[in-house]
Amino acid sequence: MKGKVIVYMSAGQVSDSFNIKKKRSYFLVNYMMSSIIYKLKENHIKKIRLILKSNISRHMYKVVQILKSNGFFFDCIKFLKPLPHHFGQRRKKLRRL
Repeated sequence: MKGKVIVYMSAGQVSDSFNIKKKRSYFLVNYMMSSIIYKLKENHIKKIRLILKSNISRHMYKVVQILKSNGFFFDCIKFLKPLPHHFGQRRKKLRRL
């Protein structure tokens, strides 16, 4: 492969409802991973470059654990946190003496 995206999955593709609480559930991670693993094994892929575009949470660690247990090897793992509005936070207020 040439480094292009092979499999992309989000909670909206797996979930039947539009409720955000249901999309963030631990239950949907298993559904997403089962479809991703099926597509990867279908293409005979063992080495993965994993890019997670979400905040780091317990779900992301579960994704890595599921992929490792199914025999996949990681080239690299990147966590790309979303950038805040206007690319940063406010400065801390100066302390008066």
